[in-house]
Amino acid sequence: KIFPGSFVIAGNVSTMEAAIFLEQLGADAIKVGIGPGSACTTYNATGFGSRGIQASAVYMCARVARRAIIIADGGIAHPGDIAKSLVLGAKFVMIGGMFSGLLDSPGTTVEDSQGRRFKEFWGSASVHAPGKKEIGRIEGTKRLIPMKSNTVLEEMEYLKECLQSAISYGGGWDISCFKEVKWMIRNDS
Repeated sequence: KIFPGSFVIAGNVSTMEAAIFLEQLGADAIKVGIGPGSACTTYNATGFGSRGIQASAVYMCARVARRAIIIADGGIAHPGDIAKSLVLGAKFVMIGGMFSGLLDSPGTTVEDSQGRRFKEFWGSASVHAPGKKEIGRIEGTKRLIPMKSNTVLEEMEYLKECLQSAISYGGGWDISCFKEVKWMIRNDS
């Protein structure tokens, strides 16, 4: 009602009840994930979050959403996590750490005493995030990610190929086959 004609993304949530609440308020999309990102310290700092249960949170929120799009936010550490999130009901994923060490990704490049290059990466609720210093956030840390030799576009092409392969293993020709996937194996590594 407040933003007629706008597409409203709300969140972050980690429970079915919160997803229902945001959808009832009119959210067009809901970000699911509190603290599962690699640079996020929300769970340790507050005791709340979906770290360790991100897959279940995405699955449960997707099951109760009637109209809103589910966005899996955090916990995407490997290309296969994208396919898993889509199988669980997400329509989009948010990726931070996987893109952070690329040649043209944002972040300061630093070099250690042995000549190894790294990119700085931080949690979005961290004091290190641009424009956040005056707020004093406590829910994120800064990490150094080893520099990779590819660009964002090259990484996107690689992720596309991984997703295409996942679709073939899912028995389909396009992403719609993920609706038919019945089983996933948990990987603890």
